[in-house]
Amino acid sequence: MTNPDPPSSLRNNEAVTSPTSLGMTWAAPAINGGTLVIDYRVSWDQGGSDYVVLAEGIIEPSYITTAPLTAGKVYKFKVESRNAYGFSSFSNVVSIKAANIAAPTAPQSFAIT
Repeated sequence: MTNPDPPSSLRNNEAVTSPTSLGMTWAAPAINGGTLVIDYRVSWDQGGSDYVVLAEGIIEPSYITTAPLTAGKVYKFKVESRNAYGFSSFSNVVSIKAANIAAPTAPQSFAIT
């Protein structure tokens, strides 16, 4: 019995990524180390090279953050899986760009009444 492998196929979940949230999904590890995967831990790099824990205790293989984001900035994420023996190494890195907030469009017609 050992630590699990890292999650695989970490990617941007474009269906929920918006100017105010970033979403990601991944696949459970192929090798769980002999015991069930308990949960996942997501870490992120906000532009330097230091990853810090963003969230722990994630049960499902997906996560959405609504942490303060800067429009147009690229954030990098890594995920670890955990079983009864501890955490895996990190998954692949996924880079997700915070969407720009769209400016409202100009009125299509203008009339004085």
